[in-house]
Amino acid sequence: MKNKAVVIGSAALAAMLLSPVSAALDGLSVDLGHSSESTTTLRLGAQWDFGQTLWRSQGGDLALDGYWDLAATHWGSLDTASIDASPVFRLNFAAGDQGAQAYFEAGIGIAWFSRSRLAPGTNLGSSLQFADRIGLGLRLANGNDVGLRFFHYSNAGFNRRNSGVETLALHYRFNL
Repeated sequence: MKNKAVVIGSAALAAMLLSPVSAALDGLSVDLGHSSESTTTLRLGAQWDFGQTLWRSQGGDLALDGYWDLAATHWGSLDTASIDASPVFRLNFAAGDQGAQAYFEAGIGIAWFSRSRLAPGTNLGSSLQFADRIGLGLRLANGNDVGLRFFHYSNAGFNRRNSGVETLALHYRFNL
């Protein structure tokens, strides 16, 4: 089972690295959260925007775009770190009077944890995990983002041990 996870994870990472991702960094982010293991999480990330609108509603009130996200997370008292990479798709709503624009985002990527045994009763089964996320936020008039994100990490059943771990985080992105 570990070999399947490594092959799938490697294929996903290769696809991301070989795609037409802009070479210029578009954003830096910080997320402060609380995990299902009752520990504080600190996530630092870098983002590369897709550089194009993927879809726009006929009236223009909705637009779909996205970005690549690469981040490192410190899992507080669990003495664990993780690195994850993911494409993230963002549904943007029409901007309000003050210039702020609401959005919903979702993505599925891969993550690597420095340890698979996080706490008593929490065994991820392997260091390689899938990283799922959903989030809500606002793009502010200055171009920066503030939001709330939920992350779920698990091995999707590739290992019989699959406790999974979650974190709910406040998010801030500095657009460059």
